[in-house]
Amino acid sequence: MLAKGLCDSNSINWWRALAVGFMSIGSSGGRRRLGEALREFNFLKLKHGLELPSAVALVFFHKSAERVDHEELDILWKLVAKENERASGASLLLSAQFHLYSGIHAGDRDLACEQFELSRSLIRKVAYSVGGHNWFHKTSLQVVQADQSTLSAIQKQARVLWAWVEILPLADSWQERGLEALRHIDGAAGGSTSNADTLAWDLEGLLVRARYYELVKQHARALDCLNQAVALRSWEPALLEKTKLLISQGDWDQAADTTQRILQQNERSMDGLRLNVLIHMVQKTDGQATEERLLLMIKSMERYEGSNAALFFNTAQTLSRLSSRKAEIVKLTIGLCKKAIELEPCAAAYLVELAREKVMLYDYEGAMQTYRKAGRSDESHIPALYGTIYIHIMLGELDDAEQQLDFLEAISESIEQSSQLPYLKALLAWRHRRDAAEHVRFLQQAEQTHLKFLDKQSTPKIFTRFAKLDPDFLIALSEEYLLHVQFVDLTTSSQSSSINQNSAVRHGIDILTRVSEELPGHVGAHLLLGRAQLALGELNAATVTVSTALDCDSRSASGHLLSSQLALAKSNHRAAAIALDQAAACDFEIRRTPAYALVKAKLCSFKGDPGEALKILQDAMQFPGLRDERATGTLIAVPVVERVAVFVELAEVLSELSRVEEAANVLAEAQERFQGTSEEIRILMSSSMLAIKRDEFETALHMLDAVPHSSPVYSHVQEFKANLHLSIRHDKHSFVQCYRDLVDLSKNAHSYERLGAAYLHIQAPEPAVAAYEQAHRLNPEDSSLAMKIGHALVSTHDYLKATDYYVTALQAHADNIGLRHDLARLFMKLEKYGNATQVLLYALEPVGLSSEVNKIAQDVQSLLLLAQVYACADRGTKDIFEDGMFVAEHSVSGALLKARDLQRIVLEKVQSALESTEIICKEKRIMAEICCKLATCYLNEGKMDDKAMAAYEEALKADNVRETPPLDWIKSCLRRPMKAACCKSLDFG
Repeated sequence: MLAKGLCDSNSINWWRALAVGFMSIGSSGGRRRLGEALREFNFLKLKHGLELPSAVALVFFHKSAERVDHEELDILWKLVAKENERASGASLLLSAQFHLYSGIHAGDRDLACEQFELSRSLIRKVAYSVGGHNWFHKTSLQVVQADQSTLSAIQKQARVLWAWVEILPLADSWQERGLEALRHIDGAAGGSTSNADTLAWDLEGLLVRARYYELVKQHARALDCLNQAVALRSWEPALLEKTKLLISQGDWDQAADTTQRILQQNERSMDGLRLNVLIHMVQKTDGQATEERLLLMIKSMERYEGSNAALFFNTAQTLSRLSSRKAEIVKLTIGLCKKAIELEPCAAAYLVELAREKVMLYDYEGAMQTYRKAGRSDESHIPALYGTIYIHIMLGELDDAEQQLDFLEAISESIEQSSQLPYLKALLAWRHRRDAAEHVRFLQQAEQTHLKFLDKQSTPKIFTRFAKLDPDFLIALSEEYLLHVQFVDLTTSSQSSSINQNSAVRHGIDILTRVSEELPGHVGAHLLLGRAQLALGELNAATVTVSTALDCDSRSASGHLLSSQLALAKSNHRAAAIALDQAAACDFEIRRTPAYALVKAKLCSFKGDPGEALKILQDAMQFPGLRDERATGTLIAVPVVERVAVFVELAEVLSELSRVEEAANVLAEAQERFQGTSEEIRILMSSSMLAIKRDEFETALHMLDAVPHSSPVYSHVQEFKANLHLSIRHDKHSFVQCYRDLVDLSKNAHSYERLGAAYLHIQAPEPAVAAYEQAHRLNPEDSSLAMKIGHALVSTHDYLKATDYYVTALQAHADNIGLRHDLARLFMKLEKYGNATQVLLYALEPVGLSSEVNKIAQDVQSLLLLAQVYACADRGTKDIFEDGMFVAEHSVSGALLKARDLQRIVLEKVQSALESTEIICKEKRIMAEICCKLATCYLNEGKMDDKAMAAYEEALKADNVRETPPLDWIKSCLRRPMKAACCKSLDFG
């Protein structure tokens, strides 16, 4: 700026002294630099134009000192009064800017309001001295706006500064006052850009407008203002604000592009470097590239901001929360934290942050020492006490943790509410007392407190926002919730295994879903969510989640391992073996995990090699942390579900090898070790199946009957027992009685729903209908129950009653497309094609107007069903439109053409939204199905060979993995001049 003549050295030194002064206040180690700022301002108060700005700065920083020099303050106040009378407009506005910034940096609300009012008073003085009138009232607004073309740089600067002060949300009326202030700068931007000073304040005016619109959640208008500022000049502050706004909107790609533009203009831009690292950590998963960017940022920080302890601390805090606990990243953020502590050795908050990051590396001993050091540095620093209690829990020192937690509870009314206190209570409730209800209750308190705190935060600072979000803590919360996942046996025929998973698990899944949405590149969150969905038996949802995780990081060994487990759950052994090999190729160490051993053993058993499976599982039993959760060298706990699964699988392999006594001993050890956990049901089921293998059916039943009604796994035990009665004894009465017992225990909608499913399973539709109807009475808002009642009524062959029920149900659930399709199929079954058409056309009005993918996809299915109705009508002997309705629209090909056009839109939308590969493939298969049906329809209509060929080629283009063309198409082609094309499609000729 000096070289271009845009600023003199004294002005630059004034701004530098201002930065040093603000860095010094609010930080213990920075106090030593306050003297440097005061000396600089004392020198600058003698320079022309800087007398008043330097004097007000000296007053502010003297008042901020640990020991206030009141005599000096008196002298400075007199100097301020003197300079205030003779200061120029520029000097007054520079002083107003100082008061604005000091208010923003103020430690409390009262001081901030005082500084903002001082800023207002100086701006008013400028307005009166250079404007000749008061433009701060609505009455004079019209006059002022009429003369915008003659505004000087000083007037523009005054108006922009006034707007900045007015939009600060400290007063209740800030929105109205801010909007009024913005009107004063409506016409100020624009005009000649030859004057650099004028252009600068035009840009500043656009920035203040953008900030106002951002605060009132009008993000599109805010982005428009920033784009205008960038168009005037590729200005770094505008580009930075644009990047932050794009990040807050979740537009990561544009944010990354804008950041690269900033760094191309100024490779030393500190905010640009920090945002570049943040974007890469949130959106990408390339650890090496992230590490390189982080190292570049650290090098720049040390060179240009080497004394800024707060910057090192804030950067470390945010990036560590986004690190997914990757050791390479956390080690670098620990280095940043140590630099902050080196600058301010007594800052307890910095020491607590260092300890927390050591926890991320599972260095509990080192973390404990640092937490204690923080406590000695500031005995009133509660987070240090939270940290020591957490370490006690992680080290298994539960009595010590309980004692310290009792002390915290005693003083809880005098300390600030925090999510940490209920979280620590939850950890102790489960690890010390195995109290599931208390565990969940305290977790919910911690979650509510954390989210409530987030809702109160309206800060536009991106780094602060992600630090407060604290994804690392949210994932820890979700892991605790997911400890209550109850075992789902995917091999049984239970109809309700995942109908009513407890609310704790759903809370955990909801948290993970939020983290995945906020941080699309967080592979750890995706994988944890996928494991939860797999454990619940939600295989389709788990497939989508795992696919998303692998799209983020194709080299994730854990992702490939989870994909292997998922393939095994679907009985796709070939895919499971391929994914397992990919996991080992990505990280050879994954072979030393229980999950890998389990999949490998199951694959060996499937291949008929139980001996190899036994060897793998016996080796797995020796893995650290499998028998005893505290035996791991790294203190990373092995999930209970994996530990129990190894015991159970080992018992099953031993049983297969006729080593029944050894199997019984393995299960007895497991029952002793895992009593009271959510996996206890799995051990009990295996023990009962082992008893049945020994022809001790009654013993197996006695084991299951021993589970009390109060147990959280009682309902699952009853379902398992019911399946045993049906599959082993073929006893339908006892099978149903197990579900009746569940109804007697809890007469809720879910219990009756399970009973209805049980009756249907044994082909007893009449009592199933009664059970479903009772469930629907208890939960009338559940439209899925209405569909089940309809299916049950159809299975009784009471079609008239079923029809009446569907019509009545649609009146209550008019938007339920499933009910409407079921009714259309029933009318089609009854050959009432006109009624079926009416039902479907109602769902399709107005067709194609919705922009939502789900609604368009529903329309596609309605049109396919409508085409089926038309086709059945064409094959029928009587006229379905005997009442004269819909004759003009009756066309199979017409319905299929509309379905094809809508499916093209669906495909475009899922591809542009970057949906998972599985979802895209599913929509492509639907497209291929539509085109094949259309080709067949054309051939049946005759003399439409070209259209049929085009439709079939589109089908191949949509889904080229289709093995063979439709048989009707082949036969028709062989009878027509299309034989060559047919042979080409079949690869012979």
